[in-house]
This record gives sequence, C-alpha cells and structure tokens, in this order.
Amino acid sequence: MAIVHIAIFDAVNAIAGGYHGFTGVKAPSGSTSINVAIAQAAHDTLVALYPSQRASFDAALAEDVARVRDAAQRH
Repeated sequence: MAIVHIAIFDAVNAIAGGYHGFTGVKAPSGSTSINVAIAQAAHDTLVALYPSQRASFDAALAEDVARVRDAAQRH
C-alpha cells in the first residue's frame, strides 16, 4: 500500500506543488481535479500490482470520475 500512497502523493503534488516528489510526475496542463488525480494514481498503481483485478479497479475508477461535477476536469 505504500506504493499506492506514493503514487497518490506525487499526483497531488504535481497539481498543488510545494514538495519534492518521488517519481517525477509532471503537472498536467489545463484544469485537473485533485480527486480524479488521486483516483487515477491509485487505479494505475493497483492495476500494475494486481492485474487480475483490473475490472474491479476500472469500475471503481469510473465511479470516482463520474462524481466529478466539472466535465473538463475528468481527464
């Protein structure tokens, strides 16, 4: 789970800044939801760690992204 939390930290840090990151994630261009960044980082890391559970992680990511009100931030 530490790997997942490092990915989440770096995703948030890429948007909000203020700290030295661990993985070198670059800030996205345009408007991005921190909630979507967190969900995507967790999703991608969990899929890499547990590829057989991808369908479950994909469904959870879709639910999280659907909750973001601003459609422009759902990327």
